[in-house]
Amino acid sequence: MMGEQMAAQAILGKHRTIRLTRMAARRKIRETIVGMHNGR
Repeated sequence: MMGEQMAAQAILGKHRTIRLTRMAARRKIRETIVGMHNGR
């Protein structure tokens, strides 16, 4: 029972990390595109 709960927690944590990383990457890509349009 305890092991299952820890496994579920690890999976949830991994999903949260992936989501945060994806959001950060998307923001960085958007900033890069905006910078290119601004001629930097």
